[in-house]
Amino acid sequence: MPTANTREDLRQLRVDQVGGLCAPSHLRQVFAQYKTGKASQQELDRAKDEAIRHVIAKQESIGFPILTDGELRRRNFQESFSESVAGFDVAAEDKSMEGVSETPLVRAEQNFSAPGPAIKTRRRVVERLRLVRNVPLQEYAFSSRIAKSPLKVTVLSPDRISQRFDWQRSTSIYADMDAFWPMSSRSRGRSSASSWRRAAVTFRSMRRATPPTPTRFHSNGCARAARILSGTWRAPSPPTTR
Repeated sequence: MPTANTREDLRQLRVDQVGGLCAPSHLRQVFAQYKTGKASQQELDRAKDEAIRHVIAKQESIGFPILTDGELRRRNFQESFSESVAGFDVAAEDKSMEGVSETPLVRAEQNFSAPGPAIKTRRRVVERLRLVRNVPLQEYAFSSRIAKSPLKVTVLSPDRISQRFDWQRSTSIYADMDAFWPMSSRSRGRSSASSWRRAAVTFRSMRRATPPTPTRFHSNGCARAARILSGTWRAPSPPTTR
């Protein structure tokens, strides 16, 4: 049976969450209404703000050391990239989840070739990708004004972006994957990697400019991705043996 000492010991455990939390039913309803034209963008934004205020307060009341906005501004965590750039051939309709099994304990296989948003489905590009808005920075700007504890936001890792880029039908824009992901600043022109790198640098600059609340740029594997794209990551040295 748990004792007072046991409960005290449990408080020493490192607790964290990747980023995404379950959206409240009201927010899910407004998302559905917005998709069918029954709710305005303003109504959707207000519902997001309300849900994020609630989820941040809930995490603080529990005592989480690092907070997130629950990714509640996104319908899909991959929007951190797809909504930040322009240049993908995006379908007017979203059929990415049609026919996906909802049977418990059965693997849900999505049709990644179906019409749908970029990254959520494999889309070709019609021009070189360019950064048009910084979604993670916008998310952080709102949540950091509310949170009293350290805050993190999530970005999408390069491997997922590469998986959901239909390079076979995009060779007129990017000859191959090396052209799509040039890791050198000497690459000619603006690439998706350089745009994402600039977004990460912008986020770090903004983070340094808001000292009252300590922050951390972190996600499940995405912190390293951000360092890779910003040119600050180095492979760890192999462990020494004695």
